[in-house]
Formats: sequence, C-alpha cells, structure tokens
Amino acid sequence: MTSDRLAPRDVVNRTFTRVVRGYRRREVHRLLRRAAADLIRLRDGTGATRSDLPPPLTPEDIENARFRPALGGYEMNEVDEFLDLVAEELAIAAREREPAPPAPPVERGVAEYDIAPAPPAQPRSPADVSRRVFSDASPGYLTEEVDRFLVRAAQALAALGSTPRAALPAPGANPQAAGGTEVEPTLTRWHVLRQRFPLGPRGYALHEVDAYLVELAALFPEPGPDAQQEILRQLKLQ
Repeated sequence: MTSDRLAPRDVVNRTFTRVVRGYRRREVHRLLRRAAADLIRLRDGTGATRSDLPPPLTPEDIENARFRPALGGYEMNEVDEFLDLVAEELAIAAREREPAPPAPPVERGVAEYDIAPAPPAQPRSPADVSRRVFSDASPGYLTEEVDRFLVRAAQALAALGSTPRAALPAPGANPQAAGGTEVEPTLTRWHVLRQRFPLGPRGYALHEVDAYLVELAALFPEPGPDAQQEILRQLKLQ
C-alpha cells in the first residue's frame, strides 16, 4: 500500500466543517466507521469472500448513501468529496483481493532453497487493551465508561477459543437460582465497531477512541449468520 492510500484510521478520524444546515454528523460517522471496518476486511481478506457474511460496502453503496439534514451538521460538499475518495479506496481494495492468475511452473536449481514465510504479527494482548489510555479532551468520552468497556474487551479477547464458562450471578442474587445455564457474553467485531460512549465536559479524545475501536475490532471474529441477520434488521430500523 502506497503512502497516499487512505488508512482505515484516516477514514474513521475524518471530520468536516460544521455549518448551519448540513449532513447529520452521527449518520456520517456511522457510514465512515463501517467503511473503515470493510477496508480492513478487504485488505486482510478476513470474511471478504464468505457467503455467510454480508458483503463489504461497494462504491455504489457509498454513492447511494443518503444523510438527513440537521442544524450544525457537516458541510455537504466536503462530505461528498471525501466519500468519493472512500468509494475509490474500496474499489481498489476489492480489486486487490481478486485472485491472481496462476504463475507458470519454474525450474528450480540446486542452489535454490525454500524460504520460510515470515511469522504473522502477534495480536494485541488483552493486557495492552485493558491498560490503553487516550489524550484528554474537552468535551470527550467519559473516561470510566471507556475504561470499563476496554476491560470487558480484554476479557473477551482472552477468552477467544476457550470453552464458555457459567456466568457469575449478579450482585445480591442467589447463586443457586442461576442454575449455571447462562454463559459469559462474547464480543464480535460488530459489537466493538458499534460501541457508543456518553460525552462529558472532559474525557478521552473522541477521534483517538474511535480510531482505536476500529483497530480493536479487527481482533474479534465476525458474528454468526443469525447474529448478522439481527444486526441488519436493527440497522434498517435506525
């Protein structure tokens, strides 16, 4: 990827001039977060070709996106111009995922050796996630809410691949009443990407937290087919 290519964090961090009447900011950021996540999927190949997952956004999806007007919204021309860049980036990423034609066989000489592939990058550890902090900003996401979610994400990350355990009873509840039938909730990529935090007069910088959620989401699996259908249903209701 060349240096002039859009990175997913560039997409999720993008802000625009606020005007008296412009595109509703929440709707714009919702589309940008999904586009950033799909760029990750297309570039690393995760779930890009699986039939049980919704396909990544296409340039046509970006072009057909519509936002409701709102007071204090984003300047429309700025948003439209940036979305053109996002659509182009999605198209490039999709083309790069197309399988290349098979290479012709090459005669190997006696001096040639097999080169072991480089080991994959180690995923971010749960301890790193739980200890993550961000710059102070005013306004910002409430610190305690972000920290609480990161602890939950770290626990879910550590539990990936392990057998689900019985959920702990709520404080004050009768442990016998639980019956051991509940299991610990798990997080999927969509849970992380759609996480929302309340704003306060001071807190964590919004753009830093949003960008980190995109990176964090890549560590979690896609939801299963049933969960995908429920997510799509909820998105249509919004």
